Amino acid sequence: MLKEFRIFNIIFLVLSFIAMSSTYANEVIGTSKVIYKKLDALQLNGSNCSLSDNECLNFKNICNSLYGNMLQSEIILNYKINTQTNMHYGILTYQNIDIPLASAGISGEYTFLTPSIPSPLDRTIRIIFFTLDKNFENAYSFLHFRDSNTNQKYQCVLSSK
Repeated sequence: MLKEFRIFNIIFLVLSFIAMSSTYANEVIGTSKVIYKKLDALQLNGSNCSLSDNECLNFKNICNSLYGNMLQSEIILNYKINTQTNMHYGILTYQNIDIPLASAGISGEYTFLTPSIPSPLDRTIRIIFFTLDKNFENAYSFLHFRDSNTNQKYQCVLSSK
């Protein structure tokens, strides 16, 4: 009986190890970085401004005056992704501040978002998105700024593409 119990324990441990190693085999840990290259004013529905929309073009000038100094800034994502479960999380570093990211739950890609923005970035930034394709390439990020004035039609957005 004791011998059977030991054999059972050994089999159980081996199977547990195999199950754990297959889970870890599905984990991808990596780093990706992008540079913010474009600052724009978007309509609240996410659409670009038309060239005939002078109010939006004026708001774009406001965006440039407020946030133009952030162009060419770098953002680095350290991520951990389980490709089997699609669970992923990461730490984003922007302006030497670490920002925790969570999964945005978008299928077909790995998209991270900020559940909250730490101080002092929270005074200007509303949310940051960071996306990788299923091959862990084609990194893309954009951030939405907090409403910089009372204008409720447009928003300032900084993006890497």
